[in-house]
Amino acid sequence: MCVLTLVIIYLLLDLGVPWLLKVKLHREAMVPTPSTLMQWFMALGVIACFIYVTSSDVRLRDFLLFFRPGGKGAGELVRNAILVAFPLVVAWTTFSLLNPGAAAPVELRVQHPSSVPEKYRTLENPFRNPTTEMLAKFKEEKGLDLEGDALATAFEQSCIEEGRILYQATCRVCHGTKADGNGPFSRGYRLRPVDFTIKDTIATLVESVVFWRIKEGGSKHAGSGLPNESSPWDSAMPAWKKDFTDDQIWKIIMAEYDTAHVQPRKPEALEH
Repeated sequence: MCVLTLVIIYLLLDLGVPWLLKVKLHREAMVPTPSTLMQWFMALGVIACFIYVTSSDVRLRDFLLFFRPGGKGAGELVRNAILVAFPLVVAWTTFSLLNPGAAAPVELRVQHPSSVPEKYRTLENPFRNPTTEMLAKFKEEKGLDLEGDALATAFEQSCIEEGRILYQATCRVCHGTKADGNGPFSRGYRLRPVDFTIKDTIATLVESVVFWRIKEGGSKHAGSGLPNESSPWDSAMPAWKKDFTDDQIWKIIMAEYDTAHVQPRKPEALEH
């Protein structure tokens, strides 16, 4: 009973939950369960089984009798299978961890991917330099009595706050409340989310590259077009193009930079 329960828990975490998230979120690939989360739930399952078995003398006696030789029928076969399989699993796991083997060369960390799709290279954040019409509409909607720089500043702060709400609702769990890469799920991934507060991360990128990453996601296997050499970009980052509009993504980007207290890199002008 306890063994069957643990097997069901493992299958639900490893296959069931990722499949449900894929269907629910309309993803092209399954959303993997963080390894840390699986370890916690499996540990809780073992503890729950231990509590159940030791909750009465009858259950404890039956549990111990199961592992004693002398039984017959299906119970004997299950017991023998468990007693044989357990040391084999431990031995194989130990062998896999300690056995030296050949590994592919480490991919280079490319800070600025060279294969950013052309349609993203020339994009600019429309909310960084709003048009007169955008400011007039914002002023009317908010009922403000501001002009000039004061109106532009109020517009920028409003966009940042809208983006911050979206960031905290969807991005915080991985990238952290302070955009430092320390979200609740961050330790469950092989490649942890980048610390945006460090001056050599998003501060070195133009906003169009960040827009591309958020919209298309971080896995080159999901059709995002990431180059093979882009190991820091090949991550569990989902593609958000089905969840956010372009305007929402631009505002999230503004919130990320503001939360991290850094500024985006300005595109360099070509010299002739």
